[in-house]
Amino acid sequence: MRKIISTLVVGLSLGAMTGPAATQEPIKIGYIGDFTGVAGALATDQYEGFNLFLEQHDGKLGGFPVQVIREDSQWKPEVATQLVEKLIEKDHVPIITGITGSNIMMAVHGPITEKKIFLISSGAGPSPVAGKGCSPYAFYTARQANQISEVVGRYANGKYKNVMILAANYQAGKDVAAGFKRTFEGTIVEENYTALTQPDFSAEIAQIQVTAPDAVFVFFPPALGINFTRQYYQAGLNATIPLLTTGFLDDQSLPSLKDAAVGVHVGEFWMSSVDTPASKALLDAFKKKFNRMPANYVAAGYDSAVLLDAAIRRVNGNVADQEAFRAALKEGAEGTTRGKLRFNNNNFPIQSMYVFAAEKDGDDYRMKTVETFPDQEDSYHQDCPLP
Repeated sequence: MRKIISTLVVGLSLGAMTGPAATQEPIKIGYIGDFTGVAGALATDQYEGFNLFLEQHDGKLGGFPVQVIREDSQWKPEVATQLVEKLIEKDHVPIITGITGSNIMMAVHGPITEKKIFLISSGAGPSPVAGKGCSPYAFYTARQANQISEVVGRYANGKYKNVMILAANYQAGKDVAAGFKRTFEGTIVEENYTALTQPDFSAEIAQIQVTAPDAVFVFFPPALGINFTRQYYQAGLNATIPLLTTGFLDDQSLPSLKDAAVGVHVGEFWMSSVDTPASKALLDAFKKKFNRMPANYVAAGYDSAVLLDAAIRRVNGNVADQEAFRAALKEGAEGTTRGKLRFNNNNFPIQSMYVFAAEKDGDDYRMKTVETFPDQEDSYHQDCPLP
């Protein structure tokens, strides 16, 4: 009888331990963002989107408490790799999320995924990790870098015969330029790559005036992109040569640019005009909390939390079961800002991409949806060996 009672007590105890968020230690999540440096605004947006979801769910994902360990990679790859080592070896995190710049992603992708730590990027999506360098442990909730420019190239077809390209000289700049060239059917009359820290574009603007293309496509990190747009406007070029871009002009930067941005066309996966229930809910909650408009990095950060919430719930909090958790992540998630989040074989989203235009409406400025391109796959997934 004592043996039977003891067995029942042990069984009940084990059952209680497996209940949702019973006495389980919080799930540790490492968060790496470039909070200082030229991408500081983007990293802050990612984190605020992620954290907003956590606040709405009492600090839990999938019903389980989480401990977020926030680190600043400072736009420095060497700092990022040190942080990854610290998060894995000292903090013992099973998940790392965030990651803003493509230069940071290229430095940390291997050190994270080779140790079978799950990487959920809500920012960077460079081409090398989308193709042959893909990993079953890495998932992306924003977009592959080429997607945002490929959609602009498709939009430009039939509108412009020739285009000049300007981009920052780093991985994302090269990826974005390559994406535009892949889909644009006209002529690229000139292609220039500028230093990643270059704030003045007078020489490039003078070259545009001499070359006189039908349109100009540019890609720069936010602070540099804003500088370029203002200088382009001050030179009067926006009145004669349309400006196409992606990556820095959005609902958040538009109020500071105002007339300088009007008429500029932008490729992206999300802005405030995207019409989904979660998109509208995020817009209202973010404006109420921060008294400003969210950018697409806010949406990607929020969606990364939605994905983790769904996946952690599917495995009942047992993220240590790597195969089960990987399969749970691969299922994607309902209720993201883009609706259903679906993953391709390389774990990048298959999603609608948009071209937006900045316009003035009375005294207000807004981003308007101009054209929608549904079910867009990235151009590297066929090189990924994952099924």
